[in-house]
Amino acid sequence: MGNIVTTDALGRLVGAAGACHGAVFLSYTFDARFFEEEVLAAVLQLQEDPTEATRRFLDEGRRKLVETPVLVIADPGMLRGGQRLPYDLLRADTARLFHPKLALLLYGPCARMVVGSGNLTPGGYGDNAELSAVLPLDYARDAGLLRRVVAFVEASGAHGEAWSRFLAELRPRLGPEDDADTAAPWLLHTYDKMPLLDAFLARVPPDAKVERIGVLAPFHQEDGAPPDGAIFDRLLDATEGRRAHGFVLDVGVSWEGNPVAPGGDDSRDLDTHIGDLWGVVDGARGKETTSWFVLGRHVGHNFEFNDGRAGGRRSTRELNALCAEGKAWPTGQLEAFAPEDLLNRAAHRASLRVWLFPEIHRREGRIYRQPLHGKLLAVAVTEGKKKRTHVIVGSPNASAAALLRTGANVECALHLVLDGHYHLGLLCDGLVWVPRQQVTLHGRSYTALAPSPARWVDDAVFDARERRVRVTWRPGAPRLMLSYPTADRRILLDSVPATASVFDEFDLDPVCCELEVTDPEARVTARVPLRIEHVLDLPVAGITGELDLQELLLLHAGRYTPAGIAARRAAAAAARDVSSDTASVFGTALSPREVFRALLSIGAELVRAPSLGAFQAQLRGPCGVCRLAERIVEAPERGELMRAEAWIYAQELARVLKRVTFDGDPTGSDKATLRDEVVQWIRESVSVPAPGTPGITDLSNFYEGGL
Repeated sequence: MGNIVTTDALGRLVGAAGACHGAVFLSYTFDARFFEEEVLAAVLQLQEDPTEATRRFLDEGRRKLVETPVLVIADPGMLRGGQRLPYDLLRADTARLFHPKLALLLYGPCARMVVGSGNLTPGGYGDNAELSAVLPLDYARDAGLLRRVVAFVEASGAHGEAWSRFLAELRPRLGPEDDADTAAPWLLHTYDKMPLLDAFLARVPPDAKVERIGVLAPFHQEDGAPPDGAIFDRLLDATEGRRAHGFVLDVGVSWEGNPVAPGGDDSRDLDTHIGDLWGVVDGARGKETTSWFVLGRHVGHNFEFNDGRAGGRRSTRELNALCAEGKAWPTGQLEAFAPEDLLNRAAHRASLRVWLFPEIHRREGRIYRQPLHGKLLAVAVTEGKKKRTHVIVGSPNASAAALLRTGANVECALHLVLDGHYHLGLLCDGLVWVPRQQVTLHGRSYTALAPSPARWVDDAVFDARERRVRVTWRPGAPRLMLSYPTADRRILLDSVPATASVFDEFDLDPVCCELEVTDPEARVTARVPLRIEHVLDLPVAGITGELDLQELLLLHAGRYTPAGIAARRAAAAAARDVSSDTASVFGTALSPREVFRALLSIGAELVRAPSLGAFQAQLRGPCGVCRLAERIVEAPERGELMRAEAWIYAQELARVLKRVTFDGDPTGSDKATLRDEVVQWIRESVSVPAPGTPGITDLSNFYEGGL
């Protein structure tokens, strides 16, 4: 049962496995600022404060995202804009409501998967009561499940550079394919041909005796559904003839606006409220906690009580005293959200037990609101002499669109098998059992969302290498205005062309990674995320212009960070020193010994790279080895080095690179290929010193043998 958790949402993602190598998230709703400042900050281990040092936080986030591919897919109607960092935020297909909540994170020792009900919003990570299953996955043992997750993400629309880089991190680590291994835990989703509920029930052994079924959801199917299109009817039909004597159908629903203290002059006659739900406040002043129980029969000087999990007794004197102090009270008739007709129909076929989840809680003196958003379906069975509970936890509500149709919502859930029998009250501690006759059920009303002008954008891509934005439009787009919503808003076009729109010499602002689309006639505006290509060519945040040879050597020698170089440049500019000579900023040129020390440190940097993405960034990023090699090769023409010096430094750099090993690294083959391409380019590009240069013959023999 330890797989199902309700707290520490960020801790569920991070674990203790070191640096993250790549991450994929699926969500219905999405809050960009929350995702960047909370989720990404935790996953990428960002150190800067997003509030006190916002610009440095965004600079650090950009550098980490160059190393670590991050992909998010969300429902297009739920995007509200605000993306600042260059992760890939993809909009799912508009033809279906995209409702899954899944995270897959890659670490060195293992992967980590979270499937549950929480969206990438503050509500999904603490403000709501959510349920999720957390699994550490072994790359070899759980290869089948990981491949199934990858297939689901691809069916959801994953594409682009971030997704390709994520797969490059994952695939070399996977064990051999084994299509026969589909044992729980297993991912169920609505891209399969079978409805999600039927797929789940098919995984319950057909000869098992069904003892209990539990359905928990904040949103249930509307009343009026025919038996073949209603969740509870389908569950009872599928288990007909297999249900044990004493079978119970548990239904968990939202109890919104509940009290946590008595609200009036209710009757204190205990005997007249036997069989009713009561509330009681326990604890000293400032440490009060509200709990709930159903008052049972009067036995001697005590009353029996039951909370749906266990029974007990309280003395008549104690209960009377609590009532007199206003700390115990009968709740009276209650209201909650669920389809009354469908549940009444189910109650004619099975023993029905209703559980409420209070929206308002009092714990240890603190009163707070935490509405139900978790979803859970549990089937307790007896298989021979073994007691087990089959559970799916994930995104689907108790509706036909989520569980009974293959072409409606996109949903996913994780099938788990727990030893022992568990009902809803044991799987979710916050639920309150209430007698059916004491609760009045109501259906919910829904408001349709207004259509967004972003639906006319098929794709929007920023190519960091070419400094170019390309926007492709869906056919039939009306007259729209497109802009880049930075502080000095840049209008890109005021009408949609027949072909794609291309904008050259486009610099991605460090605080904005999206475009804005406006429908002037409807007066509606929406944001469209920019997908990044050639992310390794994104400029170093905080530094304008190219890094020269000495700056690159200082970086690799560990004497300066990118932020330090940017600060020194700014200081020089403030002092009105407009010289392009780096020595005027950093002091005298590096000595040959310091250059060799910087070159040797590159090998250690590459060995420490925790992932293929980090290795690529260190090799081909804007401050990387390739850029340093280019500067060394160009140095004689720039007058920065003599031809012989440049040749020696280039040969030393190639020697250092060639000596880097990747023993035991699953991505070592890919890293070696990238490394060898750079070594070959250095050898072919550097100018050979003039014949007769003193010592060049001995050096040539050394490097030809040392490489």
